[in-house]
Amino acid sequence: MGATPAEAAALVTSWAGACYLTPLLGAWLADARWGRYRTILRLSLVYLAGMTLLAVSASFPGVLAPVAGSGLRATFGQRALLSFALYLVALGTGGIKPNVSAFGADQFDTANNVTDRRDFDSFFGWFYLSVNVARRVPSSRPSIGSFSRPSIWSFVHPSVHSSIPPSVSPLVLSVPRALCLHPPWSSIFRRT
Repeated sequence: MGATPAEAAALVTSWAGACYLTPLLGAWLADARWGRYRTILRLSLVYLAGMTLLAVSASFPGVLAPVAGSGLRATFGQRALLSFALYLVALGTGGIKPNVSAFGADQFDTANNVTDRRDFDSFFGWFYLSVNVARRVPSSRPSIGSFSRPSIWSFVHPSVHSSIPPSVSPLVLSVPRALCLHPPWSSIFRRT
């Protein structure tokens, strides 16, 4: 992008901060407005849109930033697209992080059913395995592309392996139990 180290650090830290703050919004949306399932579904799509825009911003000539070290700076539009894409990812993260594991836990009645207790342990074993494998696969081999000129595959590969399994696995793994959904007993945002 042709940014100075200070500008790049400011962009990265403000984005990382947004990734840590948006789960508060995601938790509120799930508790007070949409419910966990709809929050996860809607904000997973926002996350995927952000990752798609990141891939677009690194791939197509009109939006591609100048090569690092060329001395050229990115245009306002190129910076705006990158920032918009990153903050879409942050917003999507806010819907996934606080809700996915809680949504999975809601599917089981562990207090009254021994089978549900066993299924609960199995669900979380498979869930966390899929999350950890999805996080490791992109970093287990060298990136396609380079730091100076990444290719679209540098973003598509992490998008597929990092964003989709954590957001989709609880939805897929809970499909057989969809008729047995146990909603939370209460919410601090709703009158019960």
